[in-house]
Amino acid sequence: AGTLERARELQLLQPAAIPDLEETIPGRFRAPDNSWIGLSGRIWVVVYNTTMFRPGDISSILDFADPGWKGKIAIPSAGSVYLQTGVSVIRALKGDEITAGFLRGLKDNAGAFVYGKNRQIVAAVARGEVAAGLVNHYYINRHLAKHPDAPIAPLLTDQGDQGMGVVLNAAGAGITAHTKHLTQARALIRFLISPKGQRTFADVNKEYPLNSRVTAAPELLPLQSFQVASVPLSRLAELRDPTMTVIEDVGLR
Repeated sequence: AGTLERARELQLLQPAAIPDLEETIPGRFRAPDNSWIGLSGRIWVVVYNTTMFRPGDISSILDFADPGWKGKIAIPSAGSVYLQTGVSVIRALKGDEITAGFLRGLKDNAGAFVYGKNRQIVAAVARGEVAAGLVNHYYINRHLAKHPDAPIAPLLTDQGDQGMGVVLNAAGAGITAHTKHLTQARALIRFLISPKGQRTFADVNKEYPLNSRVTAAPELLPLQSFQVASVPLSRLAELRDPTMTVIEDVGLR
């Protein structure tokens, strides 16, 4: 969503002007002028090894900065869009000082267990190389589809009255400002936000459909059943550059 918002700011997109869009996709999942539309949601969760970790071991992902987790966690590399999004949300809610401390702790505790791909983190946890890692939720479902006996499970952190909520990002679509195929582009987006299109995201990739009338796959908790961080997706673009500065200052690779 952050990349789409940046494209909107650069006037590379045009309002979609699709009938019933505002009744179909909630406002928090699209641009203020509807120039980009969220299609599916991904939440940042803890993947843990069920033989090495108990869900009560942490209540927040910020707890992974504690020295007690040294050598026990795997994290995404600095180039991961999902890490950048997560750090942006934490910055917006907790400030730069807490965020930098969190990243320093992650860096120290992960050591060599820093990966460029979510699936590598899930695999490391499943093999028991580390107790837990930070990933987008659907990579856990992908791994379990191929290895149903893998000792892994997801944990949603930062819930309750004091919790900041889980980080949610969205995959989305927009129509370029100077497209020569406006009719076809609108037709494609209409399909992607329709119940049939949304079921594809839900059933095939186990992502969260953002059409409020379409339910998530039965393996997933309903989107309405847990707390999501209250940072609008439209803020991710403005947050990105200072977030990268914090990441680089900490020396996360």
